[in-house]
Formats: sequence, C-alpha cells, structure tokens
Amino acid sequence: MTRPLLLLLLLTGCAGAEAWWNVPTDATPGESPAGGEGDDDDDDDDDGGSGSEAFLWGEGQLDGSGAFSGEGGYVVLQWDADDDQELCSLFWTWSTSAVLDTCAACSAAFELQRGEVEAEVEDGCADNPLPATLDVATLRLGVAGEELMGDLGSGWEEVGYAEEEDGLLFFEVVTASSEGDDDEGDDDDEGDDDDDEGDDDDEGDDR
Repeated sequence: MTRPLLLLLLLTGCAGAEAWWNVPTDATPGESPAGGEGDDDDDDDDDGGSGSEAFLWGEGQLDGSGAFSGEGGYVVLQWDADDDQELCSLFWTWSTSAVLDTCAACSAAFELQRGEVEAEVEDGCADNPLPATLDVATLRLGVAGEELMGDLGSGWEEVGYAEEEDGLLFFEVVTASSEGDDDEGDDDDEGDDDDDEGDDDDEGDDR
C-alpha cells in the first residue's frame, strides 16, 4: 500500500507537499479511462478489503557528511472499502547528534535526536502505542540501499525501508500491520444439488 506513495513523496519533495499518507490510495498515475468502461474504482470497493498499519517515519536531507535532518513521526492508519482514517498521528523533528561508523553494511549511519512531540491526532494512540524500542529520544539508524538498518540495543539489523534520492531520504519502520479477510460465503449453493437427486423416485411407477 505504501510503496508507490513513498516514491510520490520523493518525486514531489517535502516543501509544501501534502502529507503522503493523506494522498488517496486509489490515485493512479496516467490517464483515467473515458466513457462507460472507466469505473475501475467500483471494482476495488467490491473487494471489501480492510486493514490497519502503524509506522514510524522520517524524511529530510542527508548531507555529504552522512548527517540527517528533517521531520518525522508516528502514524496509525485504519482503512476499509469506504474510508481511510488516522487513529494516531504524532509529529516531531529529527536532527543528527552523531555520525556513526559502526554499521558495516550502511552507506550512512547516524544517531538521531528526536525533537518535541506534537500530537496531531491522538484518540487512538493509547490503544496503538509506539513500541518502547522506538519510543526513545535518541535512535540509531542507518541506510543500506533500500534497507533501513537500526541498532536498537542488540546490534545492527534491518528494521525497515529506506529510499534515498539526490540527498533526500525517506525511511519507514512498520510496527504493526493487518488485513481483513474477504467474505467467502457462497458455499450455500452446494445445498441445491441434493434437491435434484430427489426426482429419481418418480421412476418407481413403471411396471
């Protein structure tokens, strides 16, 4: 769900751009079909899909020294066929307190300092808290291609997704994700086959 939107953010830049998680998820690059055959969005609604996702994110500038500075936060989303809703949205700034050389796989690694937390949507934050390993004032992260590396207390390991282009870095750590199952309740049709077999009794009248 999020990968195309991440690329959209990187292409448009962060200055003055709408928060990427508020971009409609059914937005598709290119031309929309014309005429009566262009109702593809209705097909998506018929799927009855639902789900939720919680993630830590950050985006900003990565300079030549390997230091990162920008903004970020924590978001909990819930969606179904009819609506998308933010249950929790926390926002803060990131700044680099130290450039690290301890991640062998990383092209850049840094110790991030989290700024003051601002709650934009907080109704669902208590029920969907940020994990304690990420809910810290100082966080060690690194970039290895499209892998976001982190040292959360037990050494460097992959913790999320990263995208870097022309000095602009976006990263995401998904902390929870779920999808609802589509209903498959058409098994009742099989019961009609038994009725067809009951007509064989009429053959007993022949002598």
